[in-house]
Amino acid sequence: MIRVDGILAPATAGSRWAGLILPLLALAAALLVSQSAWDMELQHWFYVPGSGWLVDAKAPLPRLLFYDGPKVALGIAGGIALVLILGGFWSARWARMRRELVYLLICLALVPTIISNLKLVTDVYCPSQIREFGGRYLHVPPFRPHPETDRQAGRCFPAGHASGGYALLALGFLDRRRSWRAAGAAMGLGAGSVMAVYQMAKGAHFLSHTLTSLALAWLLVAAVAAWMNLPRRQAGGTAWR
Repeated sequence: MIRVDGILAPATAGSRWAGLILPLLALAAALLVSQSAWDMELQHWFYVPGSGWLVDAKAPLPRLLFYDGPKVALGIAGGIALVLILGGFWSARWARMRRELVYLLICLALVPTIISNLKLVTDVYCPSQIREFGGRYLHVPPFRPHPETDRQAGRCFPAGHASGGYALLALGFLDRRRSWRAAGAAMGLGAGSVMAVYQMAKGAHFLSHTLTSLALAWLLVAAVAAWMNLPRRQAGGTAWR
């Protein structure tokens, strides 16, 4: 049986770069899903003809809980990490954790930034924008030419909102203890997936958009962890003890 924590953070330093193989395979699988009929079939579960999407994009409470709220929480988490990094200049304890805190801050900024900028060039529409769900455009999977000429470019692939939650996969690389790695993986997967399902339920993304963001986030946090030699071994235990 494959352990989630072992997948996230390989046990040996020599295997860290090899640990990028699985997220690369996951990315390839997500891109294959984007070319299949699964996206459209699953999206119909969130759409009721004549009524619309399961979740109203303008409904204030779901938007607060699953859109604005998570963004604020991630911003606060990044702010706390920055404060603790600066606190390392006065506290020996925080100084020992500086590399991990810098890593976390980099991932919280890097993952959403890269994925959100990819949306600007992939030219893919949201479900709510295509004709099958009451929109005006044809559904064209990623990397295929559009037959329509009179249109605005799509800005929906990969899923930008969920990428902020998936950036928390970085938590799985902060410590070598299995319990920490498993908790980090669960937090990242849980946060990103909750944010993703909300977006799908209001017609903002297909499943493949979310899976691509998940794979890209995993690949990015794993690459940065390998570059920064995390999680690290210490003679006297980990920096988080």
